[in-house]
Amino acid sequence: AKVKPDILLKDADIQEYNALVLPGGRGSREYLIDNEYLLALVKTAYEKGKIVAAICSSCMIPAKAGILKGKTATCFTRPEDVLFLKASGAHYQGMGVAVDGRIITATGPADSDKFAEKILEALNKIKDAPVYGQEIPCRFCDEDEPAGDP
Repeated sequence: AKVKPDILLKDADIQEYNALVLPGGRGSREYLIDNEYLLALVKTAYEKGKIVAAICSSCMIPAKAGILKGKTATCFTRPEDVLFLKASGAHYQGMGVAVDGRIITATGPADSDKFAEKILEALNKIKDAPVYGQEIPCRFCDEDEPAGDP
């Protein structure tokens, strides 16, 4: 599916969201880890009590934002990613999905289902929030493509 962003990072108001989820992949190392707006958004999300979730190499983003210090976390198994996570003060778990309070991290695609389940569990613990886990329309998908599984 093609993603059509409807807001710039610099214009995002974290108060409008219950969670900030950072998708993984090589692009996170190349384009996102040094994005000052994203780093500030991650830090603010955590400070405001939001869920912060990251998978694969995107786990380095909350590490760089300073919110993983003293937290159990995991990331993609690339040695540079692991060293970066440890250097941030995180307690590296090494595999699967790690949940430490409102922070959820996962190693990569093989754990994406469990990662999503943990995010849904965390969202469903929020008082007065909508019930998550049911199929909902995707506002970012092309109109001719259904949301959900291909």
